[in-house]
Amino acid sequence: MKALVNRLFAQKLRLCNWRIDFFLALNPIIGFRTRFNGAALGVLFRRNLVAKMNLMPLKASEFIRNPAPQENDPEVGIVIQGPVTNEFEIETILIICKLFPAYKKVISTWEGSLKMPSELSDDANVHWVETKPIPDEEAGIGNLNRQLHSTYSGLLYLNQKGIPFAMKLRPDTRISSIWAIQGMLSFYKNFAGTADRILLGVTPSRYIPYKFDDRMLFAKTSVLINYFYPFSEREIKEKFSTPRIVGEGVPLCPEVILFTRYLEKHCGESVNWTLKHWLICLKKYAIIVDPE
Repeated sequence: MKALVNRLFAQKLRLCNWRIDFFLALNPIIGFRTRFNGAALGVLFRRNLVAKMNLMPLKASEFIRNPAPQENDPEVGIVIQGPVTNEFEIETILIICKLFPAYKKVISTWEGSLKMPSELSDDANVHWVETKPIPDEEAGIGNLNRQLHSTYSGLLYLNQKGIPFAMKLRPDTRISSIWAIQGMLSFYKNFAGTADRILLGVTPSRYIPYKFDDRMLFAKTSVLINYFYPFSEREIKEKFSTPRIVGEGVPLCPEVILFTRYLEKHCGESVNWTLKHWLICLKKYAIIVDPE
């Protein structure tokens, strides 16, 4: 019976872009596991628990509402950085192109990690960038320097086109609203003031200092160029040979390395690896937008 309910529930929601809120006041503990477009979902219901989830279509063809017509906005461009090799990543590209057809879009990764969707081969607003391979000894933690080179190349393309603002995404990070870019631009213009802030579309870690999540960023193109500038060989040896845990238990992961370098080089900050300084820097240099 549970398998039948799960299958019917999944089929009903498969083509819908709904937000579901469960409000439960009952006592039973129900193990609920089903499959939504390839993603396994496990939800445990207990007394007085509120569970909330967002459901989006897997494929661009399953978006049942067509985006409103958009005129070309010369102020904003989109850089999608990262390997594009499987169905989910390819569909992410197609969804972004369907939602924002008039915006300049750059799909940027390193050679050998790009599977170009044939549907976009003639799209004049889509530019493809494949950077040259980087030796393993220069790749950095988690392929960091490979990611920097490809992101930097995409941002340089937008800068050459005279586009002053950029949104940086990854193929595993999706947007489902046609108003997302204009909303971010409005937030930036209203709250950035005179500072060169970076808007985050993914909430950063509150208690891991300097872990500045870069899955979805929005800022001036020039600011993101500074942020994603590739490491030199000297910087690689200095940054990646240090202990993996520093200061108040800060893990030296790619996000931490990038943000602390940006603070030191472009903001004049003296990083002391403390939670207090991390929160001060968020206040001074970031705009945090709830993904909802």
